[in-house]
Amino acid sequence: MVQATQPAILLLHGMFGGADDWRLRWPAPTITGNEKVAGRDCQIIETRPPTNSVASSSAIKVWVAPDIALPLRMEKSGKAGELVKRFRVDRLLQQEDGTWSAAQLIVEPADASRQTVLQGARAERGLDIPAADFTPAKLKESLLNR
Repeated sequence: MVQATQPAILLLHGMFGGADDWRLRWPAPTITGNEKVAGRDCQIIETRPPTNSVASSSAIKVWVAPDIALPLRMEKSGKAGELVKRFRVDRLLQQEDGTWSAAQLIVEPADASRQTVLQGARAERGLDIPAADFTPAKLKESLLNR
């Protein structure tokens, strides 16, 4: 296996994470192969939790398209190594500044029995959003004022 490059790892930090905060505590991810996703050449990057970790996952695999600097697919495996959840970009959008983003992201369990579809026509990067905007009271206020 080849050690993943720092830019690829930084790219993953921006898109995928979770309660385990794997990107901060898990050992260095490695490139485990190459595969086409949505017609684009991707590097498969895999990371595993440290030994004796309390993480709920045994591995996270991400398919990154280096030409557009975007993860196109992610799979999360459970403690026994079984696929638990899959995230995949279903539609891409090129922003006015030339960067790419996920216009539609699909999240589904391993059995694909249901889907959560996240859609976005336009995305902005580098926004400074204060943590105070995400308190339960502030979120409730925001939803009520729609």
